[in-house]
Parts: sequence; structure tokens; C-alpha cells
Amino acid sequence: MEMELIKPPCLEPGDTLGLIAPSGPVIRNNDIPAGTMPSHLEKGIAYLEKMGYHPVLGKHVLNRRGYLAGTDMERLEDLHAMLANPKIKGIFCVAGGYGTPRLLPHIDYELLRKNPKIFEGYSDITALNNTFFSLTGLVTFEGPMANYDFGRHIDFNRDNLWKVMTQREPVGEVPVPEDYPSMETLYPGKASGRLIGGNLSLLAATLGTPYEIDTRDKILFLEDIDEYPYRLDRMLNHLLLAGKLQQASGIIIGECVDCIPDPPENPSLSLMEIFDDLIVPLQKPTFYGLPCGHGTYKLTLPIGIQSSMDADRCKLYLEESAVS
Repeated sequence: MEMELIKPPCLEPGDTLGLIAPSGPVIRNNDIPAGTMPSHLEKGIAYLEKMGYHPVLGKHVLNRRGYLAGTDMERLEDLHAMLANPKIKGIFCVAGGYGTPRLLPHIDYELLRKNPKIFEGYSDITALNNTFFSLTGLVTFEGPMANYDFGRHIDFNRDNLWKVMTQREPVGEVPVPEDYPSMETLYPGKASGRLIGGNLSLLAATLGTPYEIDTRDKILFLEDIDEYPYRLDRMLNHLLLAGKLQQASGIIIGECVDCIPDPPENPSLSLMEIFDDLIVPLQKPTFYGLPCGHGTYKLTLPIGIQSSMDADRCKLYLEESAVS
């Protein structure tokens, strides 16, 4: 029996938004002291204030412990504090990196279920977004983050985010920037199902755990960055061996940024050859190139809502609202 879907309340100007760092630190340069407010985050905060919101920083958001934004318990404390605070209407992650899988066994999922609110981020945040949906039914959001993305003047990223989080009507066809490169059909056809996915590395890392992604009858979208082609091959093959690609109703490959051999002259399969070997034989509607994840353009994609896709036209449609 499918878990009941929980849609968080929509955001409205005047709402208070919590900013947390559940993954890597906002500053990753050891020459800059931990606790320093980065200029990108300052710009992101200023942007949110300009939009009429009241951003509040988590207690430990500027902490740094190696490649983590503080200890596991510090990052967990900020998440739980934002969930428990009734004044906080949305939780926006400030950065990715690595660290969220370490939190999964310690999160109070009942607290999350009783306090549904916007939760948003991408990259390493994929582990939280999909686990929150799978264990509680809460719709979450893969999209731009506050430390870097919000302060950049890319209207496409900003406009799409607010459209998904503030309107109670279905978005319908997901937009693509006018100057965006053409996408490519890998296998034709149409599919429908709840939308799940995000960063391939994080999704593959859930396999064999209590937080394993469930792709049955879902539209699965995947993206990644800075992975050699053989590593993408290994992770996609991992999903294939686990039956996850076969169970999906359709597959969308987002941008795979800087996923090239290093050095470039090393012998390698191309990304398209990998897709042809591992995905196309499944005969699932599939297309490549959706602007989500680590590229310049970043769609905000709600995890858990009913969606459909047309691989012939390289289109994704959000068939229901993501917020209540």
C-alpha cells in the first residue's frame, strides 16, 4: 500500500525560512576561518529578503569539521530545530558536498511527519529529499541552494523555484531556457508516475540500506558532476543490478557536468555509449539533458508528485501541485 502523500504548505511573502548546512561546509578553504560568512551566502540572504522572506541561519550553519559542516550531531541539531520551530515555514539547504547519509539513521522522522514544511536542496541533499519522501510521504524539492545559487542573477533558476513552491496549481510542462542546448531522446515513448531521483552518486549509495530508493512505477531522474565515465557506468550498473532501472516507468538523465576522462586522452566510453549499453536496452521512455542538478540552469523538481514524460519531445510534466 502506497504511503499517503504529504504536501507542505505553500510559501508566502513574510514567511520565515530556515537555512541549514546538513552536508559540507559553506567555506571549503582552510585559509579562511570557520565561522566566516561567505559573500555568496550574504547575497543569497539578501535575495531572500528582497523577495519578502525572513531567512534565519541555523546555529551551526557556518561550522566546519574537515569536509563536513560540523559534527553529525551539530548538523542534525539544526535540522531538528528548524523542523520543530513552528515559525519556520521552509528549510533551505545552503550547500551540498558530502555528509547527509551519515544523518539518516539519527533523524526524527516522526518530527518531520508532524511538521510538514518545504525542504529544499540538491547534490548531497538528494539523500535527504528521497528518504524524507519514502519514509514519511513528504514532498521535497531538488533545486538551487542558498549559499551560491540564490545570489546569482539567473532568472530561470529563481522563477522556477518560486513557481513550484508558491502556487497550488499544477505547473504542467516544465520549462527549459531559450538558450539551452537541445535535449536528446534515448528511447521513445511516454510514461507517468511519481517523480523521484536526483544525484546518481547518492541514490546508488542507498542501495542495500533501509533508505534504498523505491523506483517502482516512478519517473526516475538522475544527474551528477565530476565523475569519470567509468564511475557513472559503475553506479548506473549498480542500479541496474539492483533492478531499479527496470522498475522505473521512465528515466530522465539530467546534465552530467564535467563527467569526462582525466586525462582526456585516457581510453573511455562516451556517456552516450554507457547509456546505450545500460539503459536503452530496457526499452523505457528515456531522454537526456534536462537542466537539473549541477549545471548553470537548475530546475526545482518536487520529489513525490504525480508526473508524466514524453521522451519523443524530451518533455517533463508536473501533473499535480507540490504544495497545499
